[in-house]
Amino acid sequence: MNRTLALLIGIDTYPNLGSNSQLAGALADIDAIASLLRARTPNLDLRILREAQATRDGVVAAWNQLVKDAQAGDEVLFYWSGHGSQIRDESDDEDDGWDETLVPFDSGRIDQPNRDLVDDEIRAWLQRLTVKTPHVSLVIDSCHSGTVARSGARYVPRDPRPRQVEAPELAADFAGLAGPSGWLPVHNNWVLLAACRASQLAQELPLAGRGKKASVAGDGLVSRS
Repeated sequence: MNRTLALLIGIDTYPNLGSNSQLAGALADIDAIASLLRARTPNLDLRILREAQATRDGVVAAWNQLVKDAQAGDEVLFYWSGHGSQIRDESDDEDDGWDETLVPFDSGRIDQPNRDLVDDEIRAWLQRLTVKTPHVSLVIDSCHSGTVARSGARYVPRDPRPRQVEAPELAADFAGLAGPSGWLPVHNNWVLLAACRASQLAQELPLAGRGKKASVAGDGLVSRS
């Protein structure tokens, strides 16, 4: 029987960002998804990174392990709940001059090193993964715009500094391509569900009576890309 390999990542606490950039619903998100998968998914291989486990190096190691472990016919799910942002595009493949990023636990702004995971890196990882299996789904629950905000003042600003961590080179067949999300090029080997477009904000709003927060977007996006 083919397996489902699921990697869930949730970050509420960002030690290198200010108080306005702390979240309250990301861990609840991945706990809910984990419960759903355990209840409904046979032959599940579940991997979860929470908070300090989800450093840049921790996420990259988990990506590499997924590529190593995946076999033909396996289904792979990558779920991210945390901050997203943007950084200056240095590969000239973005029309607006900004790469979209995922913000890991140990990334920062201003006087702290930027250790964001850049969309170019996600593309390179997906290319390696889909050689093993084409059944790949990504759910990105984060902001993708420069003035990233959650619950009003909560935000991770664009970082105009040069990239401080080397990202892998794009494969030739990915260069200059982008799907409607702004994240990934149009491709037949994966499905992307994004909380919002690259130019939009994914807001984190209180859930009445629960003390938790939920992520919503002004215009959610489900794209084949």
